[in-house]
Amino acid sequence: MLIEKLHLHQQNNLHRTRPLRKLNDGACDFISSDYLALSKHPKIIAAYQDAISHYGFGSLASPVVSGYYTCHRALEEKISEILNTEKTLLFNAGYLANLAALSCILDEKQIVIADKQSHISLLQGIKLSGAKLHRYHHNDLIHLNKLVAKYQPNLIISQTVFSMDGDKGDIRTIASSHDTRILIDDAHGFGWLETKAPKNTLFTLSLSKTLAAMGGAISGSVHDIEYILQFGKAYQYSTGISPVVATGVLATLNITQEESWRKQKLIENISLFNDLAMQLELPLVSTDITPIRAIVIQDIEKTLLLQRQLQEQGFLVSAIRPPSVAPSSSRLRITVNSAHTENDIKILLAKLSEFYHAK
Repeated sequence: MLIEKLHLHQQNNLHRTRPLRKLNDGACDFISSDYLALSKHPKIIAAYQDAISHYGFGSLASPVVSGYYTCHRALEEKISEILNTEKTLLFNAGYLANLAALSCILDEKQIVIADKQSHISLLQGIKLSGAKLHRYHHNDLIHLNKLVAKYQPNLIISQTVFSMDGDKGDIRTIASSHDTRILIDDAHGFGWLETKAPKNTLFTLSLSKTLAAMGGAISGSVHDIEYILQFGKAYQYSTGISPVVATGVLATLNITQEESWRKQKLIENISLFNDLAMQLELPLVSTDITPIRAIVIQDIEKTLLLQRQLQEQGFLVSAIRPPSVAPSSSRLRITVNSAHTENDIKILLAKLSEFYHAK
């Protein structure tokens, strides 16, 4: 049964591989989520090195068993300061933060309305809770309003940046239009996108995107966070995030504030990418100013071919296929960062246009 399923998966060009990457291979990286190009920042590397000398690497137990270090508390406080929330809890992954939050604060008596393109970790968290889920058309606030009026939900879910289309969720309008509690997944926005918490908002986020580390967090009111700490099994029964990671991420957040030019350069690069892509008649899914630029190819084989052709020219991009996206919407996902030069972007798009428009 398993072998047959694997064989069919491969026949349908849905087989996933893990390419073995080499350091300093000269490829131009348009594939990673290091949006502010911080992964090799010397001050951040030094912070990690100092922390591992001081703490060792692991945190060794659950925070409710062994406690946690001042670096953990300092990072939680920093995240709360940035988001304008009251309290934060750290997790080992953004995926786990979504599972932990939703499986804890919801139950089978409650109703949730979520964006149609909500991340799988959000959907899995809702499923674990047993809550009734209704989904509104992607970024369609008219449809959302109709569902809210009909079902009177206990929670509305959206994202600051959607990972497949690269567009923004209109969280301000959602928050101002409804008194319902809101959960915002800020995985692809936190660190570069200035987001402040609207009322009744619980945030989940990732430390592995803009902050180029690992881990996640839940941030919100004192009552929300205390409830998850007391009743969230995913928190209580997990070993805490490494103090080395906490120290490094705290240093990274400080760098993002000290070197604000990185955010400005990122925005300039995204705008340049959008302008050139439209001139070359490449069909961007969204022209919102976010680092994720998606071009729908539809056909899986052609998507994989374009990815290989670009890789042969020294450009790494993602080929995204079902089930990550809907059938017939396979796409190239290109991730812009602040270290890309104007020439990097121009050459990539010229090559992509040449391959995309070839008969």
